[in-house]
Amino acid sequence: MRKRSAQRASHKKSGQDRKRKSKGAALLLFVVLSLIAFTSCLVASSALIKLVLLKSRAQTAAEAAALQSAQALSTVTIEDEHFGLIGLSDLAPSQNSPKALDGKPLPITSINTLTASTRASLIIAENLGNDTLRRLSLEDSSRVKEAALKLTAALAKALAKQEAKAKLVYLNNLEAAGIKDHNLTKFVLSLGRKASANKSDVSSALATITPVPQPYNLAGLNSKFYPAFTDTPVGRESFQFFAVGAQSALLPVDNFQEISCKGETANAIASLVKVEAEVSQDLGMSIKGVKTAACALPCALEDRSQSGLLVFGLPQGMPGGYETLQDLLSDHQHALSAPLFISQGGDYPVAGEATLAQWHGLGTNPKSTNVFALGFYDWLRTAHGRYNLKSVLNTVLSRVQPSAEAFRPGQSLVYRIKDNDVIAEAHSVCDVPDQKVHENQLYTVAWSALQATNGTWNLNFRDQVRHLGRIAGGRHAGQSMECDGYFGKNSSFGEADRKAYFDGGIACEIILTLSPPVVSQQN
Repeated sequence: MRKRSAQRASHKKSGQDRKRKSKGAALLLFVVLSLIAFTSCLVASSALIKLVLLKSRAQTAAEAAALQSAQALSTVTIEDEHFGLIGLSDLAPSQNSPKALDGKPLPITSINTLTASTRASLIIAENLGNDTLRRLSLEDSSRVKEAALKLTAALAKALAKQEAKAKLVYLNNLEAAGIKDHNLTKFVLSLGRKASANKSDVSSALATITPVPQPYNLAGLNSKFYPAFTDTPVGRESFQFFAVGAQSALLPVDNFQEISCKGETANAIASLVKVEAEVSQDLGMSIKGVKTAACALPCALEDRSQSGLLVFGLPQGMPGGYETLQDLLSDHQHALSAPLFISQGGDYPVAGEATLAQWHGLGTNPKSTNVFALGFYDWLRTAHGRYNLKSVLNTVLSRVQPSAEAFRPGQSLVYRIKDNDVIAEAHSVCDVPDQKVHENQLYTVAWSALQATNGTWNLNFRDQVRHLGRIAGGRHAGQSMECDGYFGKNSSFGEADRKAYFDGGIACEIILTLSPPVVSQQN
């Protein structure tokens, strides 16, 4: 009995020992597994922190590279045969500007300014129902679109050359942020645009710094600035603007559309820069690197150039039966032949080698109405679309007279655009005695060019701004003519008004005289 009891006690004690050993082993295993899990969590947490840090600093580096590349595009220019120097930004002439053959500095006109100017001119032409103005506007619109695609191709080429510098900006930013021992596996710069906004909701489009002329109901847009990459048509003619800002800025990369270029032209206009980068680093896990992307738009300066002057000389008053500029622009019934000539070989007649050749830009036999329309269009073009549309229309449709004083026969009316409104000022005809016409610009003295109720009238005409730029614009590159001090004598014009390149100058001059012919001083 006692022996069996001792055996049972021994077996019980042995079982308890086994249970204690089993529990100890389980606890030890749990501790070991916990330590392994904790260590793994620490490793994963450290890798995750490194990954987040790498991604954040890589994104900042990509944004810096995108901004630097976008800023570089702001300085790209092309030289166009129709409009001269063109870029994304308007730049006034300065000491460092390209020079015309006469040694004077030239402005750089932004592609958006040219587009806005042409669009505004077409609005004026449609509201006046003038075929010549419409034709000139559509010709310029076609040329501006060609220039826009050439500028886009130039931007793409500049961006390709910029890639090495942008990559260096990216790497320097990583280094400055403390990201060491990395490997840049991808870095791509691309030029593109945003998807076009809904035509009924231009507010969702990227903006420009080019103002929409007032009143907005005539402009056909209810926004302060033109939208970018969005069609803003006038009738059937489309107009699109490049995206630029007052300063370079980052944009979401969503809906970025890369464009393609072939030779000297592109398949669409574009001005946005996108950076795509991939950087790898040993993070202690299977994750080796991150991908980042950034998008930026270039900056541009506001157009602050002054319009040229339109001089309308009436030494014997208005022709009988004519009261408005619209009468002169549209009365084809009484308009007679007025052939146009271009000065070649220098400024005519002051350069001894200069000659006049017939110019057929308005056809083989233009009438005085066509010539009036050409002069009016080219003068208006110098204002770059920065005028109140209603003010221009009222000027054309209202009685010819000064804005704020009585008009006396024998005076010239000088039209200028000031604070977006057309201002007409009266001055003596002898304020502009010099009949010089710049090289490659237009001139005519057309006898019996207009049949009025009080006789036949002669037309003296010169247009100094028809052909623009150094390629086609001649010695002065189509810049307005300096007034040479004539407006400074016995008039309200001061020194600032006589500047030709940034502050005005004579764009066009039209003088009507009653027959018998009045021979000009040069003849």
